[in-house]
Amino acid sequence: MRYLFIFLSLILFYSCNNYEGIDINKPSAYISYPDNGDFISDTLIVSAIASDDIGIHYLELWINQENTNIKDYDPPYEFIVDTRSLIDIEEGSSLELSVKAFDTSENESSLSTPIQIIIDNEKPTSVILNPIIDENGLLQFSWSQCRDLDFYAYVIMMNNVHFSFIDTIYSANDIQRTISYNSNSAEFFKINVIDKGFKESGSNSVQPVSFEFITVDPGVFKFGPNDVSKTVEAQFQLMSTEVTNLQYRSYLSVAKELNQIDTINIGPWIKDNDGNILYDLENGYIKWDGSTFYIDGIINNHHIPYYPVNFVSWVGATHFAEFFNFRLPSEIEWEKASGGNGEFDYPWGSAYDENDNPINEINSSNANYANNEDVNNQIEPYEPGNGINQLNEPGLAPVSLYQDDVSPFWFFNTCPNECYGFNHMAGNVWEWVTHENGYPSNRMSRGGSWKSTKQDLRVWSTKSLESHATVDNIGFRCAK
Repeated sequence: MRYLFIFLSLILFYSCNNYEGIDINKPSAYISYPDNGDFISDTLIVSAIASDDIGIHYLELWINQENTNIKDYDPPYEFIVDTRSLIDIEEGSSLELSVKAFDTSENESSLSTPIQIIIDNEKPTSVILNPIIDENGLLQFSWSQCRDLDFYAYVIMMNNVHFSFIDTIYSANDIQRTISYNSNSAEFFKINVIDKGFKESGSNSVQPVSFEFITVDPGVFKFGPNDVSKTVEAQFQLMSTEVTNLQYRSYLSVAKELNQIDTINIGPWIKDNDGNILYDLENGYIKWDGSTFYIDGIINNHHIPYYPVNFVSWVGATHFAEFFNFRLPSEIEWEKASGGNGEFDYPWGSAYDENDNPINEINSSNANYANNEDVNNQIEPYEPGNGINQLNEPGLAPVSLYQDDVSPFWFFNTCPNECYGFNHMAGNVWEWVTHENGYPSNRMSRGGSWKSTKQDLRVWSTKSLESHATVDNIGFRCAK
């Protein structure tokens, strides 16, 4: 019996010693990167940390609780996943990442605490930047809202560089800004959208534009060549200048983004979605490069952005006006603004003779029209073929006095009587108006042009063309 006890004791002793040599402890592991809730783009690198009392053999990556069979045998433990290859995972959906560790004794851990990440392989939805209105040096920005769930920030860019006058905007609902800044015709702005994966998309490019309106009071006046009594019933406002190439290009760039014009069949004309001709790209200064509108010829003639837009149809003028919540003036409104009480043949009258009678005359310092006389023996600088520009454009003049203009020829700088502040109501380009009786196809224009004789510059002179006609001597100004 004693021998049996000794034998059993020896078996128990050796059995206990052998049991102590078996590794039964499970390893542990967890993901150290990415963090829970991160937005991940393109290639994902998953970092993990593992521990064990004996030693780690390898770690394997699990996605959505399924084994990927991606293993790493050496620390630091990292797994590379191309998220673009996960074809069954939709953009914006979440993935659950876990790891499992195996030690050298073939013990395996449980799946680690899962990390939720969001797939963000696409750029954020771009926004539409509206025309930027420059009101006395205050730039008024507004744009459409980005509604992406992974929105991070808006950034205002100028010439593709971060605009230093404004901070990054972190609220998706904050879609307008007013900034004190004096811009120039070489500066383009756009709004970049950044998402939480730091992907970025840009809006359309926009140049700031400004509009100056002058108030015209109601009243009775002499209308037309026969001095018919007409009444303007209500006060209205009329643009002090004709619409420029810069302003019309700004409209087109945004109308394109809003699908208000047909850019699929563009050229040689711009048309609306109903097929109506708006603008002649082949002959006008505004051009199309396949993606954006730009103004041609600025290198040779810096006045071109401020020339009146021509080659624009009556329909194109109307679309522009409606876009900015303006309208075209009626014939009666236009003549009231141009001719005052109707006493004079030309805008704002002329001089009086010794008997205090109006001298209905106009000269080259009052308007831009055909065969202008020289002033102080200088050739009028905006006439065709004068050599001041290399584009052989018609004799257009900028819509108002700008820096570096030839001041003796600045029209209406020496306007007799009162000019009310309007520019080029006579000459430069005919201006589209609405006729009080309406026309089924033909539309009226007023004021004469650079091609006109003095007779066509009289306040009641009219020119009639079809509503889709685009020519080199017709533009427009807006009322409201």
